[in-house]
Amino acid sequence: MVHIQYAIDVFTEEQALSSAALAAESGIRCLEAGHVLVKAVGLGIVTELRSRYPDAEIIADMKTMDMGRDEVAVAADAGADLVIVCAAASDGVLLAAHKEARSRGVDLLVSLMGVKDRVNRARAVLDLGLNRIIAHRGIDDDFLWTDPGPRQQLAEIAALPDIELALAGGINARTLREFPDVAAERLIVGRGITDSSDPKAEIQALLDAARHRHTSSAIGVSE
Repeated sequence: MVHIQYAIDVFTEEQALSSAALAAESGIRCLEAGHVLVKAVGLGIVTELRSRYPDAEIIADMKTMDMGRDEVAVAADAGADLVIVCAAASDGVLLAAHKEARSRGVDLLVSLMGVKDRVNRARAVLDLGLNRIIAHRGIDDDFLWTDPGPRQQLAEIAALPDIELALAGGINARTLREFPDVAAERLIVGRGITDSSDPKAEIQALLDAARHRHTSSAIGVSE
């Protein structure tokens, strides 16, 4: 089954905990403290999510570009199970983050946001021993995954051996069917839930879609 990861990028702890409560009550088991949230309120929000939802997978989006060891260390100390780092960082940063993550019993998600040659960088990241990679479109980016170039790149990334792919950027229950046919082990959804007029219904629709998809089958059903 494809996992739905809720990226909570709001500006106050009160907003974040309210969003997390609704998501958890609705069946979301992967809760991400988004990088804007972490910057706004600090890593204490990760600790609070860990305390309130001990059975959930807690993700800290650190957007790490430097000091890989230290950023993973502070996220792990706060209670994160997964830490998001940037594929655009140097190999040295990624290796330092990977070493620290292994020593702490946490894992990394490596985001391709901002990388020009996504396919070759994903291949290089895999060669470093990091196989959990996010094909990541930022909110300020001016492309869609359904555009011809990004669509082809996404298909090539998904076909790389041993990759565990996550897909992020513009995902909600309505647009899900518009995404290209790419296998992924998780869908990362942020504003698709937070900005929905009915977040609970949106979550239910996403979870229903995820239950009928497997990592070896397509995310999209049609364009």
